[in-house]
Amino acid sequence: MKVFAVNITRTYGTSMKKNPKGQEYDIASMQILVPMENGGGDTKDGGQYTRTGYGFQVTELSVASDCLEQFKDIQFPAHLEVSTDSEMRFGRMQMIVSGLIVPPASADITSVKDYKAAKAA
Repeated sequence: MKVFAVNITRTYGTSMKKNPKGQEYDIASMQILVPMENGGGDTKDGGQYTRTGYGFQVTELSVASDCLEQFKDIQFPAHLEVSTDSEMRFGRMQMIVSGLIVPPASADITSVKDYKAAKAA
């Protein structure tokens, strides 16, 4: 999967919210830029909405914590090709980034047109 990655992060520790003895957590994610999608639809309460915009929006991908080190020398933002797997999370199958395939290319992106050209390359 080709992506234009902005950053990758890992947060881990112990939460005391639901369990007084503590619950361990380990969450890794990658923020990527995707072209803005205009559209609309229905809301849960029966209303409707319309979204109009230009440029990019940020989307988050889950990342396997054990592959995080592969990204340590990347100069973000960067065009990357990443491998993905499916993993059961929160009771459903979810795509997760499992590794880095291709070293980064130049991140000289100034427009949606540049983004699409780089992604196609």
